[in-house]
Amino acid sequence: MAGDTAHEERVRFCLEHGVAHWREGDVRLLAETLVRGPEGVLDLRRGESRLVASLVEKADSEIDCAELVPLGLVGDEDRALLTDAVAWAHALATTGARSVLSVPLGPRLAAHRAWLMGLGFALAHESLTMTTPDATFPDVPPPEGTAFVDWHPGVAAEVVDQMIRRAFVGIPGIMVMDVASLRERLRTAIPPARVLMAGDALVGLARTRVPDSDGTGFIHLLVREPTWKGRGVGPALLAEACRVLVAHGAQRFQLDVASKNARAIALYTQSGFATTSTEASFVRPLR
Repeated sequence: MAGDTAHEERVRFCLEHGVAHWREGDVRLLAETLVRGPEGVLDLRRGESRLVASLVEKADSEIDCAELVPLGLVGDEDRALLTDAVAWAHALATTGARSVLSVPLGPRLAAHRAWLMGLGFALAHESLTMTTPDATFPDVPPPEGTAFVDWHPGVAAEVVDQMIRRAFVGIPGIMVMDVASLRERLRTAIPPARVLMAGDALVGLARTRVPDSDGTGFIHLLVREPTWKGRGVGPALLAEACRVLVAHGAQRFQLDVASKNARAIALYTQSGFATTSTEASFVRPLR
């Protein structure tokens, strides 16, 4: 029970002093999907300063890494706490199979870029957060012969997993979770993920989350079966995600996209999205 109490207190701290725009579900996932050890969440304190971070196994399309994710930070000892966190993450990650350690720095921590590079880290990729000013969007129908339905167990998580892996080859920074975790995410998603089907074949998927208290609806994932490239699936997925969010009261839309994903960025820009912040991820070999 004491452990549960400590965990809940950390979640509350991260929600109040988060370094990114994660909501409670994201914080809980990151705080519970850890590398290894009796306790994979780091909770550092120096005087009135505090840093909570997690070390997550992350296999993506470009690099195989363990990622140190700052979750919550408060106080004036950013650099000292981050120094200790990097040392802890490196020591723990070297006990595993990953080849590099990754550290993402969002706008809140951008001032530490040069310092991190001085520790031997190199810029790997950047992720853009893009937002619309309102909830208007192009109304694009699905391609002929396809239809949207809510995800259901008949659309196997294994099939979704393979589509995601194929779709994001060459796009860095994509977190690929194990099939069991993906299945649970799909099963519990609110609102339900929308899948685009052509008969019994999976064509695409759009996963969103209910709007924040300020009316911002987040598009968590848009993924298209690569063999359907150029057939209007991407715009249809984006329109469907926006429709779902509007039905849940969204007043604007937000999403994250890799800076190297030029095709997606062009679609989002044409649909009224603009970059509002950038997160840079840095990597260093573990061996």
